[in-house]
Amino acid sequence: MLAGRLCWVNVMDPTYHALIWLHERLVLVVLGLAAVSVSAATYRFMRLQKSIDVLLFFEKLPPAELAAIVLAEARERGVDIRLRYIDTAHRFCFATVFGPSVFISAGFVERLDSQELSVVAMHEAIHISRRDPWRSIAWHLLFAGLVLPGFGAIETALHLRRERIVDSLVIEQTRDRGCYLELLRRCSRRRDSAHGAICTSNAGMSGRAQILDQDAPVHLWKRSLPALVSIATLLLVFASHSVFMTNLPYLESHHC
Repeated sequence: MLAGRLCWVNVMDPTYHALIWLHERLVLVVLGLAAVSVSAATYRFMRLQKSIDVLLFFEKLPPAELAAIVLAEARERGVDIRLRYIDTAHRFCFATVFGPSVFISAGFVERLDSQELSVVAMHEAIHISRRDPWRSIAWHLLFAGLVLPGFGAIETALHLRRERIVDSLVIEQTRDRGCYLELLRRCSRRRDSAHGAICTSNAGMSGRAQILDQDAPVHLWKRSLPALVSIATLLLVFASHSVFMTNLPYLESHHC
């Protein structure tokens, strides 16, 4: 559309050559932007990990019953689990990739009996055996590598899907299905208790992430429109790049 046209505009020729230069190196430019985005995401993850490590200032020896239950489940799944018992009234329970470790608070444990502690330990042991903490990081870095924003809802939907899979595995393997379902209902942060993660981390989660985490999966997929726009934009950019490079000889011979 611009080849050999509007040459009387002073900025046209440098703009035209800048576009050609950019398209000739578009793949390298996109890879460079992806590397920067992934590096930034990795940096944010390390900062989050440091904020979680602050909890270790409140770490104490876990109750003997809890330690025995977690150890038994870890042996059952053939995984190593480092139990980090945090002496705080806040309620949280989550697994991290380093260790791997399970952080569980006194406020979370004090409301559970031994049977409920067993299913919680089974839940976290299955997460670790499935390498779900690593999957979470991998998805986050993949979405960061796509450069464009809008993938938060999809990432949260994938997180909830992993929770549902683990829930179903626990229900299949536990003796008291009703106990686990009641615990799920009690742990739900929604008023209607429609769904909820039995073990969840409120530490380090942004306000938007917590809001998304309360949405039903079907609603999260509806919120994924920004991600679809970003994907469509990337596809259009590379489609236009293909057309541009195909016609490069013509473009180079028809500049101002």
